[in-house]
Parts: sequence; C-alpha cells; structure tokens
Amino acid sequence: MSVPTDLVSWVAAGLEDRTSMNLAQSRGTVRLALRQSGLDPRAVTVPEMEVVLRRVMPRELEIRAIADGDSICRDLASGLGAANVDTPAPGRTSHADSVFRRIFS
Repeated sequence: MSVPTDLVSWVAAGLEDRTSMNLAQSRGTVRLALRQSGLDPRAVTVPEMEVVLRRVMPRELEIRAIADGDSICRDLASGLGAANVDTPAPGRTSHADSVFRRIFS
C-alpha cells in the first residue's frame, strides 16, 4: 500500500486497517461525513477532520455496523497531529470550533 498524501486518504487508510471496510468504502464514508459537516474533502484541515472524527464519524460507523466506532475514531483523531499529509494552503479561516457550530446548529 502506498503512503497516503492527503488527509482524506490518511483517515480512509486508517479505517480500512481497523475495520472490515475496504479502501473504497472507507473513502466514501469519510467523504460522506465531511459533506454532512459542510466541508469540502479537498480542502479539509486537520482541526476540522478531528472534529468530524470525534462528532460525526462514530455515527457513520455505527450505521455501517462497525463495532467500537468511538474508539476507532478517537485513535484516528489522536493520530492526526503526527500524520504526514498535505494540508490546504495557509489562510483558510475555518477552525474546528466553527465546524462544530455548523454540525450542531
């Protein structure tokens, strides 16, 4: 397997490793969770992805009958800081707290 270079691919690879989903299913699940949060998968930042993993993704995994989704998502969110992935250009104004407001407003 190649090393993921973007955030969506990194999270999808992590889901593939920890669940019964294949990479295509994992990518689709990540992209759906991002869209539900009002985020563009091509421009998501690490803080935004962390919020999605902690607040949205556990439910997506539960829908797909993935056991221990909360723990899987916590592990992935905790590892985001060490992920060596490409992130959007500086200057984006969206932050994790604004994502949280969009998700739960």
